[in-house]
This record gives sequence, C-alpha cells and structure tokens, in this order.
Amino acid sequence: MSVQMQVARALNGQVEVLCARDHHRNFPKHAHPELSLALVEHGVMLFEQARCRETAHERHLVVTPPGEPHSGGAGGPGDLTHRTLYVAEDALRLAGFTATTFVPALHTRPDFARLFGAVDLAITSGGEALRVESTLTELLHALAPVWPLRLPGGGRGAARVEPARDYLHAHFAQPVTLAHLAALCGLHPGSLVRAFRSTLGLPPHVYQQGLRLQHARRLINAGVPLARAALEAGFADQSHFTRAFTRVFGLPPGQYARGSDRSRRTR
Repeated sequence: MSVQMQVARALNGQVEVLCARDHHRNFPKHAHPELSLALVEHGVMLFEQARCRETAHERHLVVTPPGEPHSGGAGGPGDLTHRTLYVAEDALRLAGFTATTFVPALHTRPDFARLFGAVDLAITSGGEALRVESTLTELLHALAPVWPLRLPGGGRGAARVEPARDYLHAHFAQPVTLAHLAALCGLHPGSLVRAFRSTLGLPPHVYQQGLRLQHARRLINAGVPLARAALEAGFADQSHFTRAFTRVFGLPPGQYARGSDRSRRTR
C-alpha cells in the first residue's frame, strides 16, 4: 500500500498541484484549509463528503470546500491516479470568491477537466503569474455555483479593459500579475478576466502570449537567432517557446526560421 506523489506550487505557495498514484490505499476522514479540486486521471475514486458517498471515474472532478471533512481512495482493482489542486484563501479572493462560495460537488463535464488541465499545466510548467492567475480564475468561475457578487467594476468591465490591453502591448515581454492589470482598469481581478475575454476573445495571459509570439516571429524573419528571439519576446524557457510557436503557427520555430532564411536569400 504505497503512494507515489509529485508536487508543484505557484503564486508563493497559494496554489499547489499534487499528482498521486495510490496503490489500493484509502485515506481516513480529514479536512483541508484550502479548496480542493481532484481530477481522476486513471481508475476509480470512491469518496465521501457532506454525508454522501460518490464514485468518480476518469476525467471527473471532485470539489471539496475548505474545511469540509472527507475521505476516499481507490474504488477498483487497479491503481488510482489523480491530480489535486489546492487553492488557498488569498488565491480564492483574487478570483472574487471566499472559502464559503463552493459546495461539495462531483462534475463530469469534459470542459471542467479541460479548464483544470490548463491550470495544472500552467503550474507544473513553471508558468508566469499572469498565466496561473488567469487560468485559475476561469476554472473557479466555471465551478462556482453562483457568480461572485459585488466585484468592484464588474458591471462596467467590457468598456474598461483598454488600459490592460495597452499595458500588455507596451510591456508584453515582461512578467505581470493579474492584480496589476486589474488595478490599471479599476476592476477586480475576477471581473477583468471575464471582461477581457468578453471584449477581446481571449483571457489576458493568452493575449500576452500572442503578442510575444508575433514579436518573436518578426525577429526570426529579421534573421535573429532563435534563442535570442525567444528571450527578447519574453520566453525564458526555450521548450515552452517551441511548443507555443508550433501550436500557433503549425511548425517549429527552427523549421520556420529555415524557410524564412531561404526567402531572404532569394529576394
């Protein structure tokens, strides 16, 4: 009865992802001070909370509010692999929620698993604060039983994202927090994410990455070496730059650079 675990943290420890593979181990009833979101990756999870017993299968998401007693473990003959996101009070507040917002729940919709995966990847890949904060805010807003109330500037958000957009255009290569962008607009961070997506079609971190990729593309076309282009565009990690570039432009930056080099020579 052993457990294999990997842990990654972000936002000064306010959010944590724990990946666990349980070998037929059951956990006794306990509680966490953080909001707990557990995604089943493989196997079956049996859990009990709010005096109810439930079964979660692959790609199902279990929501356990802060302080809620719960127990659980593998519910089948094989191993159980799950990823659990712990969200502390300060991170909840950033998104516009409190410890009492969420209720015990089992979600089976695929879009919840997709949103969870975006947060998971942002944390485990060492993503910048804006990426972690934006993906986390979108996940929490999707999961909350009601939208957060009385967020400053919430009703006027769509007309007030221009300062954040302009800041990203002027400082796209620099790290920035969601709180800073929200302050520029006079909005609550949670309201900014919603208004930004509603107005521009993308959350702030994806919009920033698009600006970075377009700048890197221009540098590559100008003959700048790939490593320098990535760094000047704001990508500290070369592998992250390669994945992002390939996903958007359809081919790796090295292949793109070779084609760009041939084009310059034939002019």
